[in-house]
Amino acid sequence: MSPQELKSKLRGVIGFPATPFHADMSLNAEGLRQNVAWMKTTGVCAIAPVCGTGEFFSLNLDEYVEAVETVVEEVGRSLPVFVGVGHGSKMAVEWAQAAEELGADGLLVLPPYLITPEPEGLANYASQIAGAVEIGILLYHRGTALYSERAVEKLLVFEHVVGFKDGQGDLDHFSMLRRRFGDRLVWLNGMPTAEMTAPSYFAAGAAGYTSAISNFLPGASLEFFRACQAGDSKRVWEITDRLVKPICDIRNRKKGYNISFVKAGLEIVGRAGGPVRPPLLNLDPQSREDLRRILAAWP
Repeated sequence: MSPQELKSKLRGVIGFPATPFHADMSLNAEGLRQNVAWMKTTGVCAIAPVCGTGEFFSLNLDEYVEAVETVVEEVGRSLPVFVGVGHGSKMAVEWAQAAEELGADGLLVLPPYLITPEPEGLANYASQIAGAVEIGILLYHRGTALYSERAVEKLLVFEHVVGFKDGQGDLDHFSMLRRRFGDRLVWLNGMPTAEMTAPSYFAAGAAGYTSAISNFLPGASLEFFRACQAGDSKRVWEITDRLVKPICDIRNRKKGYNISFVKAGLEIVGRAGGPVRPPLLNLDPQSREDLRRILAAWP
């Protein structure tokens, strides 16, 4: 899939599959395959494994290769697949080239490890990745990776830089970037549990959003998206009040629960989840029971 094709297809809900592990913390590739086989039939517009929800930061290169290969093989050409890259620039280039060779359609450039760079340095970092591959590139604006207008402008010399995912929550900045660069990029809401902020981001011009809830209740994510697009604020708030806000209340109890609740949710609905890897914590028993009750009450 060409970068421009990838860009054109990122309209709607993007599935962000978790990476299942066995009890001994080893990669559960077959569980990942089965989860993705189900996810690809649900109506998501793309699948993005081994990103934040996929615990990219805890994988070694062999596991990364196996996970990417598993998802690409399972999805085939039915949907676009883009994957995370990050760490230091040399590692990021190595992993980006591996993903391209395995058939991924694009890359999500995750924040670099540990340091908080100047925007110019961040642009240089993303430039090294973009210069090493030909598949589509999406920039992830979050945490230690904050792209200024000048940094984005510099990166647009690469025609295959096709998207911008905002996970910082600064709608002023998001709106000004979109105003300046317009349709040159596809604009995505990448906030944790993005349904909470989706109406505001759609109003600011986002074409879609990345959904962790799509791991275990994809129908709810799709219904929420359709309600947003139809301007059905009553249904948007019903789903928010009954499902999204209660899940976010659990997510906010401890750091890292934005990933832990996804794996617990997978297991509650009978799919492969497994533990999170340290330094993350699994949901405590009360939080897991609270999540089970929320999901059981969903229609």
